[in-house]
Amino acid sequence: RHLLFFSVQAAPTDLLYPVYYTGDYTGRQFHPARQGILVHGRTFYAPLALRLADGRLVMWGWLKEARSPEACREAGWAGVMSLPIALSLTPEGALRLEPVAELKALRRGHWRFEEIRLAPGRRGWLNGLQGDSLEIEAVFEPDPAAEFGLQMLCSPDGQEQTRLVYNGPERRLILERNDSSLSAGVDRATQEAPLSLDERGELRLHIFLDRSVLEIFANAHTGLVGRAYPTRPDSLGLDLFVRRGEVRLKSMSVWSLGSIWEE
Repeated sequence: RHLLFFSVQAAPTDLLYPVYYTGDYTGRQFHPARQGILVHGRTFYAPLALRLADGRLVMWGWLKEARSPEACREAGWAGVMSLPIALSLTPEGALRLEPVAELKALRRGHWRFEEIRLAPGRRGWLNGLQGDSLEIEAVFEPDPAAEFGLQMLCSPDGQEQTRLVYNGPERRLILERNDSSLSAGVDRATQEAPLSLDERGELRLHIFLDRSVLEIFANAHTGLVGRAYPTRPDSLGLDLFVRRGEVRLKSMSVWSLGSIWEE
């Protein structure tokens, strides 16, 4: 099995996104069998990959800004690199995307939650946990009609917040950014990706929140990346919510992240 990916610039809107094909390479010809968006969200672009000495195929991408040129000039920088992402194929030829195991070296403080029944109308599931540099691993078992998710970068009054939502009936993972910032100079458009529950009826999320960057891996095969720029210094809250249906949180681990520059 082989993987081909490339970067698309779609006219006339100049929409940028990466596409992949998997298939066979025989007789000096590539025969595609599957295709899809490599990483969803209109933020991840221009990926490159390399083969490590241990055989792993690892990819990086460019994460574009979602704020005005004036805001970038004021900040003094624009654009960052994605996390290193390990690529592999299932026996059926489907693409798998997972953050490399070496990222565990950045984990610092740890919080653990298990076996929580989530229902609409409640808040404070995570006991006031806060941060804008976090790694989150969670396993949910929702009703088929449930709509639920996580609030991140949330101010105490909810004025600023970024929501990651799983919509069961529509089978979509949605990054809602309409309340992500009070600044008029940032993109607050919704970003989403098609996603079904796994064969066990579970949703497995692996999320990296790093200041303005959200990198989301769902069920080890769907990537969604977005940017958020809250203006308030207290927009640090993290919580769970349910809009409809019932959801069982089987397990959730949250780590604060250290800097790659720390000794």
